[in-house]
Amino acid sequence: MFTIAVGKVFIMARKITLSVPESLYQKITDWRASFNLSQMFQDMVTDAIQRKEDFQRRIAEDTNLTEIIKRLKKEKQEAVARIMDRGIREGLRWARMAHYDELCYALSWKPEEESDLLHNKMLGSYFAEYFKAENLSDFFESSGKAARQNINSFISGWKRGVTDFWNLIEDKI
Repeated sequence: MFTIAVGKVFIMARKITLSVPESLYQKITDWRASFNLSQMFQDMVTDAIQRKEDFQRRIAEDTNLTEIIKRLKKEKQEAVARIMDRGIREGLRWARMAHYDELCYALSWKPEEESDLLHNKMLGSYFAEYFKAENLSDFFESSGKAARQNINSFISGWKRGVTDFWNLIEDKI
């Protein structure tokens, strides 16, 4: 250990031990004379800690995080409900025009068992055309959790719309 004089304040430097993979150790050994490893480490750790502290400060300065989460949950529920309602309306519309065989297939269809909705033998082309016409194809191009939830909400609504329609007409045909 040694001390460094900064102005009239003495700062004591402390040693720490780091573990690195063998391949990195070899490179460090080869390039050691070209770098001030101690300074590089101090700069990187200082920067990482500063980013974490800044993030925590921003959260603390924001309005209550619990309130933000509560608001976002409510907005998410509303968005899911809107998407599901859209699916219900589209399912009803589709069911009114569907052939009997298509209706029977849709009623027994289990979308949760389907890995690729757009390649479904009976409904794939319909959904592809619908999502393209409604500019919703990005649901399928995005693999994020929110996009998957949107698709699932729409399809759940669609199935409900088809089922509701079937329940209205089943005993009449």
